[in-house]
Amino acid sequence: MVVEVIQRCPRLESLSLPVYKSDKDDSLIFRSITQHDTLQRLHLNTLPYPNAVTDRLTLPALTDLSLQAFDRDPSMTMSEVEAKICCSQLIAFFTRSTCKLQEFALCHSDFGPRQFLDCLRSHRSCQTLTHLEIARDKYSPPMVVSDVSELLVCLTYPDDDGEVPLCPQLRHLTFVHCYCLDRSFPDLLGRMILSRCFGRTQDAQLRSLHLYNNHCRDSISREDRELLKFAQSNYGLRFWHSYSKF
Repeated sequence: MVVEVIQRCPRLESLSLPVYKSDKDDSLIFRSITQHDTLQRLHLNTLPYPNAVTDRLTLPALTDLSLQAFDRDPSMTMSEVEAKICCSQLIAFFTRSTCKLQEFALCHSDFGPRQFLDCLRSHRSCQTLTHLEIARDKYSPPMVVSDVSELLVCLTYPDDDGEVPLCPQLRHLTFVHCYCLDRSFPDLLGRMILSRCFGRTQDAQLRSLHLYNNHCRDSISREDRELLKFAQSNYGLRFWHSYSKF
């Protein structure tokens, strides 16, 4: 259905649709690739897997992409190999499209920081991002702490003027059930945020951070809280930390 809509609307600029597994349309398995030159915003919900539709598309004008593929059915859980394949196919979509994304949200129960980091590292389409959201379902399996730490390190500006980190234009960052404290490095989150509030002349300052965790009221360390308060007071950072009691 989604690919058909895009094919039949050559001047379409924005599309937001749910994609149901019960949908009898064959657009998810149709093998040809459709190029659409004006679509700038694509939001797809209830996808059977993150790249279900983008596998069939080339979107050079795309600036805003949201892919939500939550699935609470344990029998549908993706293996690590399947997650890597899914990630590589998303990268192939970015490579075909050569788009300059400004907003990117990827939401999947089995897609965590490691897979997201692979996407961010692999194509320049993600280097223009100003809004980034990484989300998992609250019923997702536990994350690997080292994966979260690696993502934070890659987003942190170095103390010197060396290599620019990922997403130098990033202004708004959201983690939904995707952040957990690395007790070996209790200030990792705060140092990353502060480094992005300092920013560099040619890059953007981080303006907002939203953390949403399940059963994790104390998931932020004392060291991180102090650094985040400093960023709020001195750099105007907007910070929200939400958690569910259930």
